[in-house]
Amino acid sequence: MELASRLLAPLARRFIAGNTVEDALAAARKLHAQGFASILDFLGEHVRREEDAKKAARSYEALVERLAAEGLDAMIALKPTHLGLELGDTFCLALLETVTGHAVLRGIRVGIDMENSSTTEATLAMYRTLNVQFPGNVQIALQARLKRSAADLSDLLAEGASVRLVKGAYREPATIAHTRMNEIRASFLHLLDRLLLDGRDTAIATHDAVLLRAAKDLARRLNAPPGRFEFQMLLGIRPDLQRRLLAEGYRVRIYVPFGAEWLPYTLRRVRERPWVLWLALRSLLHP
Repeated sequence: MELASRLLAPLARRFIAGNTVEDALAAARKLHAQGFASILDFLGEHVRREEDAKKAARSYEALVERLAAEGLDAMIALKPTHLGLELGDTFCLALLETVTGHAVLRGIRVGIDMENSSTTEATLAMYRTLNVQFPGNVQIALQARLKRSAADLSDLLAEGASVRLVKGAYREPATIAHTRMNEIRASFLHLLDRLLLDGRDTAIATHDAVLLRAAKDLARRLNAPPGRFEFQMLLGIRPDLQRRLLAEGYRVRIYVPFGAEWLPYTLRRVRERPWVLWLALRSLLHP
């Protein structure tokens, strides 16, 4: 892991706001000034000690205080395993409720990230509880890669959920997931069609130029009102596309990860897009 850390550190500086809350706030301020909204993710996952999960929750509460005080157009993103899912659903849900309640009280919306398939059922169940308690203030990620997502979306639409549609960055077996890019794209567009017809406050989260063109065409064809959806993209990935979407009049929210636990996040980005390794090598050779 030491070699991976050394190799990927220059790359991470492009995709990660920094290690601290101050770094994240600086990135959010810059984006806000440019006309972008943001969603801030304090990096961490698979926490196995109660105190570490509680510490993460306190960090999120402090972040919310700063976001609210500065009036930034920002959300926060929570990963269940960062808040103790592996310590039990009840423990994790209590922390999710605490952080979400703290955020909503201060006018900050919350996104619940989706992790690998072993956590999908528990994550959906906890989201449903949060959505009942804080209606209109919590968004759930749904992965087009997973075959179950079509059925999950039916349930979520019936419950008035807000959905962040993503391809999915986790490798999953072909028995439960689409593995070919054409299949993943087809699933993404099928789910998006349903969201633009019957959903609310939908986030279209992709950098895939094919999907972006298709999404814009679909929105026009369905006469989806601008307030019903936004595009979401990752910090440092295709900033040209981000600026273009903004110039075309779309609402664009940038996902801003920060924190010392940057390596697992960066490794997933590399697995999802192997070409980014060249950026890391070039940074090392030409600092």
